[in-house]
Amino acid sequence: MEVVRSGSRKTISVMIEELKDDEIQKVQAAVVEDRFGMSTQDLTPEIARGLGLKNSDGVLISDVEPDSIAQEAGIKRGDVILELNSRPITSANDFKVKTSEIKPNVPMLLLVRRAEGTIFLTLKTAE
Repeated sequence: MEVVRSGSRKTISVMIEELKDDEIQKVQAAVVEDRFGMSTQDLTPEIARGLGLKNSDGVLISDVEPDSIAQEAGIKRGDVILELNSRPITSANDFKVKTSEIKPNVPMLLLVRRAEGTIFLTLKTAE
């Protein structure tokens, strides 16, 4: 498969296989939806390789709902959240726990890896 990333073409190998029932359950269990209108999942080494990432630090944004707090903050599907308020994020559950500790109306600073770079985004909490 050939993809274009950051203006350059890359060729990657893709293997199509059928997921076994226990693998489907693991993937479904790994996706965590939150109150910001986005779904996160653990970034495994396999997923990181598939996305062309060098390591599996952080948590992957697997979906962003239209007109959600997450979309308004500029979060996109495929982003990887590395830190929340300067604290490393290690898993989808870790992200859920840390965001639940944030009081309403207090913005959160996210360090996000997108493509080949990192950016800071501010996510506002709802009341």
